[in-house]
Amino acid sequence: MRPLFRAAALALALTLAAASALLCAQEKKPAPKLLVAFPIGVELGKKSTINLRGLNLEHIKTVHAEPAGVVVTIETNGTTAVPNNTSKETLGDTQARIAFTLPKDFAGDRLLLRVETDGGRSEPLTVPVLREGAFIAEKEENNAFKTAQPLTLPARVAASIRSAQDVDVYVLQGKAGQELNIEVFAHRGGSLCDAVLTLRDERLSLLASDDDSAGGRDPRLQLRLPADGKYFLIVQDAHDTGDEMHPYHLLVR
Repeated sequence: MRPLFRAAALALALTLAAASALLCAQEKKPAPKLLVAFPIGVELGKKSTINLRGLNLEHIKTVHAEPAGVVVTIETNGTTAVPNNTSKETLGDTQARIAFTLPKDFAGDRLLLRVETDGGRSEPLTVPVLREGAFIAEKEENNAFKTAQPLTLPARVAASIRSAQDVDVYVLQGKAGQELNIEVFAHRGGSLCDAVLTLRDERLSLLASDDDSAGGRDPRLQLRLPADGKYFLIVQDAHDTGDEMHPYHLLVR
């Protein structure tokens, strides 16, 4: 009878182990995912508040900042509605508001944020560091060629697509043969903005346009100017959408 007893005990142990593994698999929480952050960028020495949207953010335990040493406070988190004509995979159905202060002697030009829940840690989200004097603010109404915002190179502009069908127009003086490098930082920093860059000369003839060359959904233009004169740079959303979740940084050099 002993061999039969041992076989029965072994079968029972295997059944219990399988049931336990199945239960663990069922109880495993989904990993968090960061999708959108606004506004883009934080200033040194000032309290910064950032709104995060994504998947499975309703039970955040900790927010990790890299480089280490930045203490992040979770002010609120929970579920949120998904706007019409947007999927939760794009915008997320959970959100969190976090706050922290970067010391004035912070040496880096970006901060990486990860959130941690019972499901694990998210992939990092890049947050640019805005140093005093490095960025200028967008000046509305810059939505037409007649009201284009002047830029002096090199230029860094903190801006946003504020509403549906919003278009931001900038103007700069260029020289024949001058190399121009233009880039939008938005999607890589968690913005919902799917920016399109367009460059036109003073006759409004199209010189160049780009959508996704800089990585993710961010555009980049690199070219030599054909003549002396004014050049217009246009930033708009590829889907003609816009709100507070559509910030971007425009870099022109």
